Amino acid sequence: GSNPRNGSNPNPPAKAEPNAPKRSKAAGLVEAIWLAFWVEPQEANAARQLLTALGHLAPLLLADWGWSRCVDLSQPAEIEQYVAEKVLAAQNWRDELAKMRLSETEEAENGD
Repeated sequence: GSNPRNGSNPNPPAKAEPNAPKRSKAAGLVEAIWLAFWVEPQEANAARQLLTALGHLAPLLLADWGWSRCVDLSQPAEIEQYVAEKVLAAQNWRDELAKMRLSETEEAENGD
């Protein structure tokens, strides 16, 4: 699959949008909550707060399959590092998109 860290993802995933929790056969046990997690710089604090709050609910691990990453949501330092990486990825993606658009504009103006 594509990896947003290296710019191969042409479109960023949606912002954090939890789907309905998947419950196991054991009453009240949640097996998974799916998030599409893209963090813009102005959303970093809210993302940290969301992940921290989830970590306070229960001992949870965030498994980011696309990034081959596991984050212990009871560890503020892990949350901080993860959110910082996601913000950087969003910034890099925006920068690459801007470069592509500029290149396309210059080519159109030069008749290439």
